Amino acid sequence: KHTQNLSAGLVGYTNFSKVSDNLYVDDLGKSLNGVINRQFNQEVGTRYTNAGWSVLTRVQNYQTLQPDPTIQTALPYDREPQVNAKYIRNNWNGLNFSFESDATRFTYKGLSSADRTFSAGNRAYAVSSVAKPFMMPGYYLTPKLTLRSTQYTVDPFPGQADLNRNVTLPTFSLDSGLVLERDALELNNVFNRNILMTLEPRVFYVNTPYKSQSDLPLFDTGAAGFGISQIFSENTFAGNDRIADNNKVTLGVTSRILDADTGVERLRGVLAQRIDMSGQQVTLTGPAPTQAQTKRSDLLAGLSTRLAGNFNLDGLV
Repeated sequence: KHTQNLSAGLVGYTNFSKVSDNLYVDDLGKSLNGVINRQFNQEVGTRYTNAGWSVLTRVQNYQTLQPDPTIQTALPYDREPQVNAKYIRNNWNGLNFSFESDATRFTYKGLSSADRTFSAGNRAYAVSSVAKPFMMPGYYLTPKLTLRSTQYTVDPFPGQADLNRNVTLPTFSLDSGLVLERDALELNNVFNRNILMTLEPRVFYVNTPYKSQSDLPLFDTGAAGFGISQIFSENTFAGNDRIADNNKVTLGVTSRILDADTGVERLRGVLAQRIDMSGQQVTLTGPAPTQAQTKRSDLLAGLSTRLAGNFNLDGLV
């Protein structure tokens, strides 16, 4: 690993790792993470930041180990190269703006597999959003409008058809909540300090129209997972190859126990659930469901506590 300051705001870097053979981590892995890891990043690039702009240029390859010849591990797509530019400006006449554009050449060095249907491809996308936060001591309300446009020009494996397609979709979201607090006198003796207790209900709504994307590649995209941060997000996918159709509302409530004198959070409990009002049709692979149904997500319950000093204990069910 190396980082080099090239000029004001411009940094060059490299993050390169390579091992000698497919059994290296089985023989010489010194930690659990080292034994599990089968991919080694080989990346070189530059980062530039100035006046709200950040620009990334890089070439990124992977060495993927194949320790078992009977079980082939699917290779990731390499980025050869990628150029990404972002601009963020908050509180401009009360509005928050963001813009991101990206152009990447993806290449695949393995053979065709069930989850790799294209040998190479170009993907370019642009995402712009504007939000208007209304922030008050007791409540907040943030409507946000996002427009995403993605263009694909990809090369198939032999015997498959070319793909040249654009997907443009808007997303509207509305994040709102209350922040109520009181002096929890009954807890002062328990914690041996002055305690504040809060009650913070939150409602998050997101709407994105449906557009079929089953024919598009999966260059860098997977399921975002299911947790407190993901349940309040606009997209159920992580990456830039799928835009989930949304008509969802997430309901949550957080309660905190705070040190009234220092603001230190001693205890936090969270409950949240997402309601899909029209049923999501966009999936990672395969055709859309024939009948999308309204459904509730699992109920998330989280508890976080600060013990002595900087020790914290977190749990999520």
